[in-house]
Amino acid sequence: METDLQEINVTAQRLPDDKYVDTRDFRVKAIQLISADGSFRDITHLVMEIQVRQDLYLGFMSGDMLVTDAIDLHTLAALHGNEYLYVHIEEPSQSISINKAFRVYKVSDRITVLNSAARYLIHFTSDELVLSNLKKVSKAYKDSKISDIAQDIMANYLLIGSSKITVDETSQPVDVVIPNWRPAEALNWLASRAFSPDNTCWFFYENLEGFNFRSLQSLYKEPNPIKVPFVFENKGFAKSLDMDKYAIDSFIALKDFDILESSSQGGFGMRLMGLDPFHRTFITTDYSLSEVPKLFKNEAFANPVIDSTPLYDSGDSHYMTYLDSSSTSTEKESGTKNWLKRIQSLAALNSNLSEVVVPGNIRIQAGSLVSIRYPYTVTPKEGVDMWDKRKSGKYLVVAVNHKFELVNHRFQTIFMTARDSMPESLPPPDTTVNDKIRKINNA
Repeated sequence: METDLQEINVTAQRLPDDKYVDTRDFRVKAIQLISADGSFRDITHLVMEIQVRQDLYLGFMSGDMLVTDAIDLHTLAALHGNEYLYVHIEEPSQSISINKAFRVYKVSDRITVLNSAARYLIHFTSDELVLSNLKKVSKAYKDSKISDIAQDIMANYLLIGSSKITVDETSQPVDVVIPNWRPAEALNWLASRAFSPDNTCWFFYENLEGFNFRSLQSLYKEPNPIKVPFVFENKGFAKSLDMDKYAIDSFIALKDFDILESSSQGGFGMRLMGLDPFHRTFITTDYSLSEVPKLFKNEAFANPVIDSTPLYDSGDSHYMTYLDSSSTSTEKESGTKNWLKRIQSLAALNSNLSEVVVPGNIRIQAGSLVSIRYPYTVTPKEGVDMWDKRKSGKYLVVAVNHKFELVNHRFQTIFMTARDSMPESLPPPDTTVNDKIRKINNA
C-alpha cells in the first residue's frame, strides 16, 4: 500500500504548505478513489465537501463526501462497496494531518443535476469496522486482565498493528467468556467492565493516532495538546492568523444540567445489591459521586442538606442488582462493584455538553483536552477578571467533525465538549433554605 501511494500523482493545485492564507486554510494532498481492481483515481476535482468524524462512543472514524459527478464515476469505477477512499489533508504549520485510507460502504442521495451530472454522498469508515461486522469472537479468557483481552481482540480479530493501539492497563485479572460477539461489541462490553483502583471509566475509540482503550481519568491527566485556549473574541483581535484560529465561531450549550435525569440515572448516588445464589447471601453497597475521580476537585452541583443528610448522596435514587458468583471454585472476583462508578462517571460527564465551532484545527481529536475561556455575560466590575472562572478551563472532546469545503476552500472544526466538575466551587447551600421553602408551600 505504501509503495502505491507514493506513486499517486495528485493534480490538485496547492498553495505553499507552510503558510496560512486565512484562518480556515487547508491543503489537499490527495483524495483518491481506490477501486476494487486496484486502480487509483484522483477525484479531487469532483469533491464539493468532505467531513471526517471521531467519537468516543462510536469506536471508529467515519465520514462522508459530497460529489458532483460529471464523468459518471459511479459507473466508470463500478462503485459497489469494495472501494477505498484515500484522504490526505494537511493544515499549514501543523505536524498532524488526516492521512488515511477509508473503506467506502455506501452511496446515498444520488440525484441528477443540470441533466449532465449527478450529485451524491459517498459514505466511508475505517476498514476495521467492516471487518468487525464480518467476524465473531467466541473465546474464553482465563485469569486475564481486561486490558490484555482488549489488546488481543484488536490485534488478532481487527488486525490492528501494535503501533496503532494504545491501551490503559486494568488491574485485577478476571475470567471472561466472549459469547460469539462482533469484535466491536466485545470491546465496548469490555470498556463497560474495565476497572483499576484509580480509573473507573473506559472507552474504546479511534482517532488520528490509532485505536484506543483508555480510561477517562487517564485522559484527564494527558497534557493539553493545544496550548492556546479557545476564546469568545471577534476575528482580528490577534496580530497573527495563527492566533485568530482560536477565536470561536459559534457555541451551543447542548446541556447545562438536568438534576431529574442525572439523579434517576445514578449520577449523584446509587445502591448495588449483589445476590450470591451459591451461598444464598446478598450484600448492598451505596455509592456517591464523591468517590469517582473527576477532572476538577469541585462538583458541578451543590449538595444541600435535608434533615442532616446530603440530598444527592441517596442510594435510593438508582438501584441495581447483579448475580455475585465470586469466591467460587470456577470464577474470580469480576470487579462488579466498580461498574457503578462508570455509570456515575458517564452521568456526570454527559450532564454538561456543548458544541463549539472554530476555524479548522486538525489537532482537536476525540479524547483530547482543550481549554476554553468564557467571558462573563455582563461585564464585571473594575478589577475583576473578565473570564468566568467556573465555566472557563479544561474540557474533554467527546466528538469532533472536521469539515472541508473544497468549493470555497473553507475548513471548520465542530466539536462536542464535556466535563464532570468545575475549577472553582459553587457557593455552599443554605442549610435552612429547605425549611423556608416548606413554610412557603405549606402556608
